[in-house]
Amino acid sequence: MAPNGVPVVRGFRDYIMARTWAADNWPLAAEQVIVSGSIEPGNAAIGPGSRQDFRLTSLGWTQAKNVYVIYVGQDIRALEQQLAAANAHVAQLEAQIASTPAPVPVTTPPGLLDRPSRPNTPETQKRPSPLREDERSFPRGVEVRCLSLFTAWA
Repeated sequence: MAPNGVPVVRGFRDYIMARTWAADNWPLAAEQVIVSGSIEPGNAAIGPGSRQDFRLTSLGWTQAKNVYVIYVGQDIRALEQQLAAANAHVAQLEAQIASTPAPVPVTTPPGLLDRPSRPNTPETQKRPSPLREDERSFPRGVEVRCLSLFTAWA
């Protein structure tokens, strides 16, 4: 365990203990296992493995290379390029949103809301069918299409 409480384990710990390691080069985060992509953003050819970032450098592990020092300068440049591309994409999307016309508000015709509402009583809920009794039944297999009629209540 490093003085700042971040764990350094297995091969990374062995690597540090076997070498002269600067006391102010403490770990910034625990080991990260990268299963897709590369442990080095600036060097995609390295591929998956483990990585642990320290204050002054980073350590990497892959099956092919074992534990090694990652040169973080190329990672910084690659991440700066990714950030610039992401910021450009955000600016493009913001411009697209800004150029989208505002929605047209829906207006209510004058007087429509001034009408008194019908009371919700059993009498107003039960309305007789406009069809005669013999028109309400349809033979089996006959398709029935209904139209809704809107009635303005005066």
